[in-house]
Amino acid sequence: MNSLRRVLQEPPQPFHNEASWWAENGCTSLATPEQVRTALEQALRENPPVSLLCVAERLQHKDTSALYRAEPSLCRQVTKRSRGYSKGNHANHLCEFSDEQIVAILHSELDAENPKSIQRIAKELHYPNSGHLFWEYPQLCRQIIQKRQYRLDARKTATREAALAALVEEPPPKIGAFIRRPGMVDIKQCFPEIRQQLLERRKEYFIQRKQVDRERLKESMRRLPGRKIKEVCKDAKIHPKKVRRIFPDLYQRMKTDYQQRAAEQSRLRLDQLRREVFGIIENLKWRGITPNINNIKGKLSHATRKDWKTIMDLIAEAASR
Repeated sequence: MNSLRRVLQEPPQPFHNEASWWAENGCTSLATPEQVRTALEQALRENPPVSLLCVAERLQHKDTSALYRAEPSLCRQVTKRSRGYSKGNHANHLCEFSDEQIVAILHSELDAENPKSIQRIAKELHYPNSGHLFWEYPQLCRQIIQKRQYRLDARKTATREAALAALVEEPPPKIGAFIRRPGMVDIKQCFPEIRQQLLERRKEYFIQRKQVDRERLKESMRRLPGRKIKEVCKDAKIHPKKVRRIFPDLYQRMKTDYQQRAAEQSRLRLDQLRREVFGIIENLKWRGITPNINNIKGKLSHATRKDWKTIMDLIAEAASR
C-alpha cells in the first residue's frame, strides 16, 4: 500500500520525444507516426498487396505490434487485403512464365473458338488457383470469361431448340444419348422441365412399342404354332431374352406349345415306327424268314425314327403274338 501510495503521489513523467516512444514500442527506426500512416496508405494502393509484416520491415520494425498501436484501422485494412490476395499460398507462388508469355497465352485463348476456362489456364501456368491470374490480368480474364459465357448461352439456346425437336422424334432419344450430341449442355441442370417432358414422352413411346411388339409376337405364334421359341422370336424380330423379361406369359405359352408339339410328334413317329416294323415282320414271316434286328434295320425308311430299343421291343411283341 505504501508503494502504491507513493506512486500515486508522484507527478507524471513528461513525454520526452517521439523517438523514445517508438523505441519503447518495438521500433528501432526514427519513423514518425505520420510516416507510418503514409506507409500503410501506400500499402493499401499497391498491387499485388503486401503484408503488414512487409510494411513493418520497411520501417525497420521487429514486429507489427507497434503499427497496430499507432494505426489499428489501417493495419486491419492492410491485413484483410493481403489475406484475401494471398489465400491459396499466392504470396509464395513463383510463376515459371514471364509476363509477355502469359499475355500471349491469354490472347491466344481469347482468339480461340472455344477458349479454356480461367481455372484451367491458371493450372497450366502452375498457379495454385485462378485468383492470382485474375488479379494480375483482370481485363484479359474478363474478356475470356465473357466469351465463354457467350458460347455457353449459345449452347443453351441450341440445346433448348434440340430438346424441343426431340419431343416429336420417333423414337424419342434417350437422355444420355441426347446429352452426348455435339454442342449440348446438361439438360437436367439447364432445362429440367423439358427433360421431364422428354422422359414422359419416352415412357409413352415404350408403352406403345410394348403393345406393338406383343401383337407382333402373337401373330408369329399363330403363324408358327408349337415352334421353338427362337424361331418364333426371330420371326417377330424380338430377342428371346426381351420376350422372357417383358412378356413372361407369352414366353410360357410358347414353351408349353413347343413341349406339346414335341410330345405329339414323338407319339406320331412312334406310331409310324410301330406300323412299319409290324409290316416288315409280317412280310418276313410270310416269306419264312425269322425276323431279327439285322434284316429289319435295312428295310426301314429313312424318315422312320431309329430307336433300336423300341424296335427290339416291337420284335419281341410281334413274336409273342
